[in-house]
Amino acid sequence: GFLGGTDGQAGELCLSDGSRLPPKATYELQADASVTLRLPGGGGYGDPYSRDPSAVLEDVLQGRVSLEAALASYGVVIDSEDMTIDEAETAKLRGS
Repeated sequence: GFLGGTDGQAGELCLSDGSRLPPKATYELQADASVTLRLPGGGGYGDPYSRDPSAVLEDVLQGRVSLEAALASYGVVIDSEDMTIDEAETAKLRGS
């Protein structure tokens, strides 16, 4: 990442049984198999804990970030029942 941002992630290809497939190969799948493709992403820009919690909440509401990622990656505690930011817990987690 840049300026305190987190590192990017590599992509991966997984079968429904959880096994990872190597890149650049040919595969024969069973009729009932499914494949999950996780695309790579670039590194972050800036410390994720300094991101505005309201922006993180908006990403959660738009389906771009999960509740778990909001907590683990951004240090934002969101109440899953009413989808609001728990300001006190967020401040405590972020050390502010």
